[in-house]
Amino acid sequence: MKIIDLKNNRQVEKAEKPICLLLGNFDGVHLGHSRLAEAAVEEGKKLGIKVGVWTFEKHPLCFLGNGVLTLTDNNEKNRLFAEKGIDYVIYEDFMESKDISAIDFVKNVLIEKYDCKTVVCGFNFKFGQKGQGTAEFLKEEMEKMGRKAVIVLPVCKNEKVVSSTEIRNFLEQGMVEEAAEMLGRPYSIELPVLHGNEIGRTIGIPTINQKFPEGKMILKNGIYACKCIVDGKEYLGVSNVGSRPTVNEDKNDVNCETHIIDYEGWLYDKNVRVCFYKRLRDEQRFDSIECLKKAVEHDIIHTKSYFGK
Repeated sequence: MKIIDLKNNRQVEKAEKPICLLLGNFDGVHLGHSRLAEAAVEEGKKLGIKVGVWTFEKHPLCFLGNGVLTLTDNNEKNRLFAEKGIDYVIYEDFMESKDISAIDFVKNVLIEKYDCKTVVCGFNFKFGQKGQGTAEFLKEEMEKMGRKAVIVLPVCKNEKVVSSTEIRNFLEQGMVEEAAEMLGRPYSIELPVLHGNEIGRTIGIPTINQKFPEGKMILKNGIYACKCIVDGKEYLGVSNVGSRPTVNEDKNDVNCETHIIDYEGWLYDKNVRVCFYKRLRDEQRFDSIECLKKAVEHDIIHTKSYFGK
């Protein structure tokens, strides 16, 4: 899969024309987005053309001063779309696009710029200046020009419409299993390992520390049963999301500290993916390091039991 970054001028080549484009923001690349990707890939196969995702580097609300906590960074988006058979991910410059009228977006961007034979979007897709364009408007205008628009209906899970907002609500409550049902996979982070105080190593339970980047959705504080991907290999893990109150006085210093079960080696400055499967308990302050050790040992047993190990 090729990445075309029009905002940061990292474009290596132009997308092949004609093309089928999947339009949207796609924060989370959840089950609803997966349904859209499947529809786009199917359309591309029918026409024998490449399929691209047309999106923005950041959520549009971030540019408009209404910041939103994101579920997936661009690297994860790229990986997930590649797994779904997408040929291109095109990151458009939002500031250059936001004032284009809905009709000019169809004519000048989709038709003239990309020679788009088919577009695929969600039922609630909005585009053009002040979001005036709707999915139905897009379909009507594309058909006038002898092209096609596929509108994908909402995907429901447990009688709720799958959405990034609903997933964020689950994560805020620590309901990672419910979030995973909507995502189609566990919520995860993939971040560099930072140097910590190495207290875990002194008690025989070494941990890695990862800092949530600004704008990233942070789960409810607590202890989680996880799986960790290190150099392509999977390990079980126990993660503490929070401020680590037993060894840290700063309640605002939130990070993810993970013990990777049965792993030996140094991981500083390497990227490790941590996938959150189940919230085990609240984060708590212990009276001593020894009490903390016993609690983590119990968490390890609980985690192994959860995964049937």
